[in-house]
Amino acid sequence: MNRTLTIIIFLLFSLGVSGQNLTVIDSLENLLEQKLPDSTRIDVLWRLYIKHSKSGKGRLSYLQRSTELAKRVDDKARLFRNYLNFNYHTFWEEQDYRLALTYIDSASLLVDYSLNPSYQANFHLSAGTNLRELGLRDSALIHFKEALDRYEVLGNEGFMKYCLMALGNIARESGYQDLALEYYMSTLELLEGKNSRSSQLSRGNIYGNLALVYKSKKEYDKALKSLRTSLQIHTQLGEKNDMALNYNNLGSYYEKMAKWDSAIYYFQQELKIGKQEGLQRRMLHAKYGLGRAWKQTGKISKSLDYLVDVKENSLKVGLLDLLPGVHESLSSIYSDQGKYELALENWKEYEIWKDSLYTKELNQQLNELKISLDVGKKEKEILKLNQEKEIKELENKRQELINTVLLIGLVIAVLVMGLLYFFYQQRLKYHRELSAKEKELQTTALKQQLGEMEMKALRSQMNPHFVFNCLNSINQLILAGNIQLSTTYLSKFAKLLRQVLENSEKDLIPLEDELNMLGNYIELEKLRFEHKFHFRQEISDQVDLWETLVPPLILQPLVENAIWHGLLQQDTEGEINLGIVEEETFVKCVITDNGVGRDHKNTSSEGPSGKKKSFGLSLTRDRLKHIKNDHGVGDIHISDVQPHGTQVELLIPV
Repeated sequence: MNRTLTIIIFLLFSLGVSGQNLTVIDSLENLLEQKLPDSTRIDVLWRLYIKHSKSGKGRLSYLQRSTELAKRVDDKARLFRNYLNFNYHTFWEEQDYRLALTYIDSASLLVDYSLNPSYQANFHLSAGTNLRELGLRDSALIHFKEALDRYEVLGNEGFMKYCLMALGNIARESGYQDLALEYYMSTLELLEGKNSRSSQLSRGNIYGNLALVYKSKKEYDKALKSLRTSLQIHTQLGEKNDMALNYNNLGSYYEKMAKWDSAIYYFQQELKIGKQEGLQRRMLHAKYGLGRAWKQTGKISKSLDYLVDVKENSLKVGLLDLLPGVHESLSSIYSDQGKYELALENWKEYEIWKDSLYTKELNQQLNELKISLDVGKKEKEILKLNQEKEIKELENKRQELINTVLLIGLVIAVLVMGLLYFFYQQRLKYHRELSAKEKELQTTALKQQLGEMEMKALRSQMNPHFVFNCLNSINQLILAGNIQLSTTYLSKFAKLLRQVLENSEKDLIPLEDELNMLGNYIELEKLRFEHKFHFRQEISDQVDLWETLVPPLILQPLVENAIWHGLLQQDTEGEINLGIVEEETFVKCVITDNGVGRDHKNTSSEGPSGKKKSFGLSLTRDRLKHIKNDHGVGDIHISDVQPHGTQVELLIPV
């Protein structure tokens, strides 16, 4: 699918590169020798970039010259267009995804200046593609949805198809299988009646993805049917690599069903195509599958031949994810044969590769978090620029007065800071020399623990704003030298993260565990905001806290909303009440606060934006809808209470 999307986006920006010729290029070069308006010269340079082939000498210099001129004359619309081309070049041709994202950030500041609705839609498509490649699925999801809406208005079904496929893939990779199913089915409806090769290839890929969705939903008959349909389409198109992938998925399906003869047949078909086409990676996947299957059928000699081959060649082609399983299987076989030294050797290799891949995953998630924070900062910059634009006239009228005040204030500040610094240095000089080494050791240890907490936070399901603010508060306490309080805060934060990590892979946890996590979260917020509010809970005796199962962290986002958007917006002491009762086949959780209510305008500069809050409530509602029993599904209701405050009711099927 990525290969097809590359071609489409290339056509999007190239505007007919395949029709270029020397005559056109020479004509454009001759135009540059003439006296031209700036806007025309910008376009001529841009078209020379487009008309040259990818390997053309000096091709990128035309785009750079066009961009420099656009900056100089402040032509924001053309500058926006050029940034999109820079993004395409760095993303697809240089594959420098981080640099490509910087061009998306620059274009985002200028998108409203473009009068071309196609360019605006293309911007969101490129942003979504960029962000997904870097693992920022939530941000990518927003841009793909925006692109889909714009292409629908433009009537561009081709790009609508790719947006729907991308949204389906993101939903599937994020674990929202029902949502992924909706997107894939919408794509198939869009492709109905279209028989071009690209449409057929897209249809084959969608059925392959549908099989993965049905497999996750444990609807194995539908998964098998989708796999066979995908294989049939790819066979008709002669797409050998996709055929081999289909055979591998079919082999894995029958392996799960313990139908070893069928599994062996499909793995052998995959191996056959791999040998014919020279597809080394597909050959190794097939051999790994055959090694597992022959082991189960008792053909140990054949199993060993394949597994040893995979062990010796996986590293050469970069298939590191196969190595833990291969070494584990070899260790088991050698142990059964009484070859304990070989068994131990392979078991050690299994542990090494397993830990190595886990560390690699953590590092990748840390990089994704840093990029996500950078994206958040960029969004704040965009908002700030819009606000500056709206008040520009008022600032111009008062500029002279402001400059005078700033100058006087700066002089006073410099003098005051100089005096404070002098007296501070004199006062602390002796104390600093005695305690420097001790503080350095303590600070280093705390920062090391803080780094470990950041790594753990990557696998949590908590609001990233809360995680970031907690870590920032700890860091400020360390810098301030408040070792005791920072240690207490860090200990409570670590306890909460440990609970979240333990439950992050579970769909449901006991209500007792959920309430323990919620209590730890509230303790952190109380500590951070100096006990500005109280929390009380009343639980009916009919509710069995250990037998009642709920999704992990289902209550925390709602309590967080009550704190940030209710209690912290008022000067009086706040109160949050949690009541839990059992009603027939449901457990009802009622969260009530005496805050300012929903109609009050949120003025907090630190709280989540309206966008984030809306997404959190929507996600909570979607999670509840996936929990159902014979009497209905989960739901959430929000209402105001008198004289002020908000009440949230959750119905959770049990």
